[in-house]
Amino acid sequence: MSDLAQVISDCADHLKKQCQHQIIPTLRRLKSKELSLAESQRILKFLKANEKSLLSSGIFSIKRIAILSDYTLQPIETGLIVHSALDGIWADCYCAEFDTTRIEVLNPDSGLYRHKPEIVLFASGVSGIKEFPAPFTEELEVHAMVSEVFSEYSSMWEAVHDSTNALVLQHDFTPPEGNPIGRLDSFYSWSKSRFIEKLNEKLWQNPHPFVEIVPVNQLVRKIGTENWFSPRWYHFSKHGFDPKHTSKYAQLLKSTIHACLGRFKKCLVLDLDNTLWGGIVGDDGSHGVELGSISALGEAYLAFCKYVKSLKERGVLIAINSKNDPENARAIFEKHPEMPLELNDFSSFICNWNAKSANLITISGELNIGLDSIVMVDDSPFECAQIRSAVPEVEVLELSDADPSDFVRILEERNFFDQLSLTQEDLSRTESLTVNRKINKIKSSPDGMNDFLESLKMKATFYEPKSDDLPRLEQLLLKTNQFNLTAQRFSKFEIEDFIKTEGKFCYCCILEDRHTYHGIVSCVLGRVDGEILEIENWVMSCRVFSRTLEEFIVSKLLNNSSGDKVLGLRAKFQQTSKNKILNEILPKIGFTKDNEPPVFWKLDYKNEIKTFVGE
Repeated sequence: MSDLAQVISDCADHLKKQCQHQIIPTLRRLKSKELSLAESQRILKFLKANEKSLLSSGIFSIKRIAILSDYTLQPIETGLIVHSALDGIWADCYCAEFDTTRIEVLNPDSGLYRHKPEIVLFASGVSGIKEFPAPFTEELEVHAMVSEVFSEYSSMWEAVHDSTNALVLQHDFTPPEGNPIGRLDSFYSWSKSRFIEKLNEKLWQNPHPFVEIVPVNQLVRKIGTENWFSPRWYHFSKHGFDPKHTSKYAQLLKSTIHACLGRFKKCLVLDLDNTLWGGIVGDDGSHGVELGSISALGEAYLAFCKYVKSLKERGVLIAINSKNDPENARAIFEKHPEMPLELNDFSSFICNWNAKSANLITISGELNIGLDSIVMVDDSPFECAQIRSAVPEVEVLELSDADPSDFVRILEERNFFDQLSLTQEDLSRTESLTVNRKINKIKSSPDGMNDFLESLKMKATFYEPKSDDLPRLEQLLLKTNQFNLTAQRFSKFEIEDFIKTEGKFCYCCILEDRHTYHGIVSCVLGRVDGEILEIENWVMSCRVFSRTLEEFIVSKLLNNSSGDKVLGLRAKFQQTSKNKILNEILPKIGFTKDNEPPVFWKLDYKNEIKTFVGE
C-alpha cells in the first residue's frame, strides 16, 4: 500500500473509532513529500466526503477564503484546501467564475460578499492586464501605465476590504509568454517584461497595510518560465500554470497565509551526522567527516552549513538535537577548518542518547517557544517517525532519501520561516537568548538574580509608536503566543487605528542592555475608560521575560506620558493553551483577578513598582 493510501486508510479508521484528534497528526505524515495533483485530489475527495464529521469534531480551525482569478481555479483551490488541512486549517473556499474578478468586486450581492471571507486572494495573471506599452513608448508614459494598472487593482483591494475587513492577498505577476524583440527585451523600458518588473515593484511597495503580496514570480524564477506556464493547458482549459506544480504553488501560498496569521516557524533544529556533514563523527573523527573542499559531497554539506548560518544571521534560531557524544560533536565546530558554524551560533546544543522528542521539549523550554514553532531536520526515518508520533506539533523535514546537494533547495522551498517583514529585532534574537539562559540558571537564587539583573544595566524607552514601527508591532502581535493576553491578532491597519483614534492608546517599548540592543519587544493596546486604562491586548517577546520589564511597563502605564496618574489598569485575559504562564506573571506584577467570565485582571495604582529597568 502506498504512503498516501495508508494515510487515508488510517484517517478513515480514526473516524470510525471516534479518534478524530489523531487525524491531523496522521495527515502530517504527508508533509515530507511533494504531492502530485492526482494525490492532492485523492486527499481532497476524502476531506469533502467526511466534511461534516471532521468539522463537527473541532480539530480544524476554519478560515473562509475567497479566490478571484483570470485563470481556472481548480488547482489553486485543491492545493490550498489540501495543504491547509495538513496544518490543521480548514479552508472554506469560495471560487469565483473564471475571469469575473471585477464583476465580483463591483457587485455588492456577489458570491464573494455573501461568503463573508476573512481572506481574499487575487490570483491575477498577465492575461488580466488589458494594455501593454506600444513600441517606443516614452518612459514617463510607461510609468503612467504602470500606475494606472496598479490603481485599478488598488481600488479593488479597497472595495473588498471596506466591505469585508478581509486580509487581501495579491499575486505578483509572472513573466509574459513570448518575447517578440528577442535579446533586446531587457534593453527597452517599454518591453512587456520590463513593464511587468515595474508593476511588480509597485505592488511590493503598496501602502495598504491590509494587502500582502504572494511572490509567485519568485517561484517561477526557480522553476523556469517555460516549465511553469504550459500553453497547452492554458489554451485548452485556461490554467495559469501547469497543474504538476500545484504542490509547489500551494506551499508558497500557504507560507504567505501562515506569515499573515503569525504561524511561521522560529527555530531550525538540526541533527549532525549525515545532516550537517557526511559520515559519523564518533567513528570518523572531526577531520574524517565529509565537509568542505575535501570532495564534491563535502562541498554540498558545506553549502548547507553556510545556508544554515545565513538563516541564523537573518534571525532564525538554530539548535542541535543529536544522538552523539557531546565532546566529539563540539570538536567539529571548534577545530574543523572549514566549518562555518560556531558553537555560539546555536541557541541550544543538545547531544545525548535520549529520545529526540524529549530533547525537543527541552529545547522548547530553553528557548521559551512553542513546539509548533520548531522545524526538525534529520536523515533518519526512525527518528523522524518517533518525533512525529511523540511531538506532532513539531514540523519534521526528513532527508533520508535526499542528495546533500539538494538540502538547501529542499529546506528553502518549504518557506518555513517566511515573515511579513524583517526587522532589526530579528537579528538580535540569539544574543537575547544567551542572556535568557543565564537568567534561567540563577532563578533559584533571588539575591543572585537581583545582582545579575542589576548588572545588565537595562534601559527601556516607552513611547507612542510611529509609522516606521508598524511592521515590527504587527510582527509582535502576530507571532507572540506566551505573553499575549488575548491571543487576538492585529494587523498594521488595526494598530494604526489605536494610534490615531481618540480614547484609544497604543504604546511600545524598546529594551537594550550592556550586551545587546533588543529593539521593540513589547506592545500594549487599549482604551481609556475614565481614570482606568483598559488593556485590549499586551504582548511581550519571550526573549525578555523575567527581567522586570513587565513591572517597568506597568509603571509607565500608571504614570503615562502626559504626566497624569491613572487610578488603575484593567486587562482582558483569554487563556489559551500557550499563554498559561500569564497566570503566574500577572499576580507577580500586582494584578488580581476581577471577575469571570469574561476574565479580567485589575491593578490599582501603587506608588512604587520595583524594576531593574531604567530610562
